[in-house]
Amino acid sequence: TFCSRNGTVIKKIPVVPATEKVIYSENGRYILKTIRYNEFDEHQEGAILYDYNGNIIWNKSKGIFTAVSDEGYTATGFASPDGSFYPFEIYDLNGIKILNEKHLGLSSSDLINAGGKFSGSFYIIGSGASRETKIYVFSLPDGKRIMGKKFMGYIWIPNIKILSQKTLALCINNEKADTLIFLDLKGKIMWRLSPPFNYFIGPVSF
Repeated sequence: TFCSRNGTVIKKIPVVPATEKVIYSENGRYILKTIRYNEFDEHQEGAILYDYNGNIIWNKSKGIFTAVSDEGYTATGFASPDGSFYPFEIYDLNGIKILNEKHLGLSSSDLINAGGKFSGSFYIIGSGASRETKIYVFSLPDGKRIMGKKFMGYIWIPNIKILSQKTLALCINNEKADTLIFLDLKGKIMWRLSPPFNYFIGPVSF
């Protein structure tokens, strides 16, 4: 449901939870209604991109879309432990494909149990399992890889956030203790903290 500032309903859009999901950009500027991946039906795919007023930007019948940014970039792609896979591709606000795995310099060995998200003006891919995770950060729209770093432990993709044009924060989960890490976009760790409880990384500023 899209509402105005005074609470007036502007538009209602039906969502079928069993086959569809809604993804919001970090600050809610764009909303992506996607078709959920179904390994038993390869034709079950597609998405609709809306602005914050509920206006349709584009409607696609193809693609397993997984992320949207505040600048209107959208992305497809995932790699599951069971072998399910869909190519990682990035589209601009007009729905035109601008980057794929080749442009990003990724190979199949880079994409194991992998997923992606947007944060700020960057696209982030996390790949790995419980003992080791690789994080790749790409600038947009050129797709230049500005960081590729391996961490011991599992990093849940939503727990990675670009805090500024120079700083990234993430939370690593492992058997001993969760670790909150701040690092620059060259991969240099600025500081880390291992508390006896889980962190959820939300809006942080300096």
